[in-house]
Amino acid sequence: MYLIFGFLWILFSDETLDVLVVNDSLLTHFQTLKGTFFILVTSGFLYVLVKSHMKKLRFAEAQRIESESHYRALFFDNPSVNLLINPRTGSIEEVNQAACRYYGLTHTELCRKSIYDLTVSDAALIPVLLETESSRMHDPFEFQHRLSGGEIREVEIIAGPIRLVNKTRLYTQVRDITEQKRAEDKIRILNNELEHRVMERTSQLEYANKEMEAFSYSVSHDLRAPLRHINGYVELLNEELPDDLPEALRYYIVTIRKVSIEMGTLIDDLLDFARTGRQMLEKTTLDMAVLVNEVLEKIRPDIQNREIVWSVGALPVVVGDYSLLKQVWVNLIQNAVKYSKFKQPAEISIGYKEENDRLVFYIRDNGVGFDMKYAHKLFGVFQRLHSRNDFEGTGIGLANAQRIVHKHSGQIWAEAEPGQGATFYFSLPKKP
Repeated sequence: MYLIFGFLWILFSDETLDVLVVNDSLLTHFQTLKGTFFILVTSGFLYVLVKSHMKKLRFAEAQRIESESHYRALFFDNPSVNLLINPRTGSIEEVNQAACRYYGLTHTELCRKSIYDLTVSDAALIPVLLETESSRMHDPFEFQHRLSGGEIREVEIIAGPIRLVNKTRLYTQVRDITEQKRAEDKIRILNNELEHRVMERTSQLEYANKEMEAFSYSVSHDLRAPLRHINGYVELLNEELPDDLPEALRYYIVTIRKVSIEMGTLIDDLLDFARTGRQMLEKTTLDMAVLVNEVLEKIRPDIQNREIVWSVGALPVVVGDYSLLKQVWVNLIQNAVKYSKFKQPAEISIGYKEENDRLVFYIRDNGVGFDMKYAHKLFGVFQRLHSRNDFEGTGIGLANAQRIVHKHSGQIWAEAEPGQGATFYFSLPKKP
């Protein structure tokens, strides 16, 4: 641009002056002015050009410095182990300080190696790692790398192609996963041991169930036979003995018969308790109100001479085993009836409430109650908080109720006060 401007200026300015100025002295004067004007114009023109060029150079330099700063922050100052790898040869061309510290080598020593030198296993995966046709990061690769001291570590490599000075390089991050692998191995061993233990416990449980079945069979058949004999001989004694038998002897015979009947009831309750533990749940949708009404109808003949005020609130629909949940209501309602027999009138209320993710059912009576410091004994087999002479029973009903509720993933508990009655609660999950 400067040469073109100078050539055109000299060519046309001289010809123009020759035409316009005839006097030689004036011509010399105007040529001097023309030269001065040319110097001033061209100097300004060059100043603008140089200034514009310098501005571009400063902008490019600033971009270069910023780019180098970003590169250093992302690569050299990164706490992760970073490598730049030539994808054609696998040689290492650049590393950061974290890589030098990890491998225990200097910058120069590490840059003389290749990815093949570091890897001690799965070398067949390295060509796949070096492929750079994709513009995205590779999925993680797992290798074993050897450190300078000979230690072999498990590593995970994430790599992807980047362009540097018109060359494609593989930007690689190395993450040590040795401890993670060891933890996974421990978990795998623990899982195998746990599976083995579960199999052993399952086998033991199956054996225990078979033993329980054998015990139940023995109870059902071997223990009932002596009871039948006792009852039979008591009947024969009643027939053979005279009517004027002394009262004491007749009391002994009645007591023998009563105790044998109680023993039979106890055997039945024990068998029911054993069956409940083995019985599989057959869950269906059932209306608790219908279930409670069925229980009340069942016990109505036994309480027709009792004065009882019933209060049965609305009850929800639940999912559970019909026969087992019915047994829970039988045990709890019979308990309420039994322990309120000295009250005139007895008051028994049944209802439910919702608490978070569960339904809580209750049955409340105004009977004899009990001391809460003995509440932990309520649901144990053969545990009784009252005299057998005052209240009949075997002490198995509440234990059976607890087992059934637990099988439904629920809880059962009680609150009471001596002489003020008791309230029994049991919960069932809203969503089985």
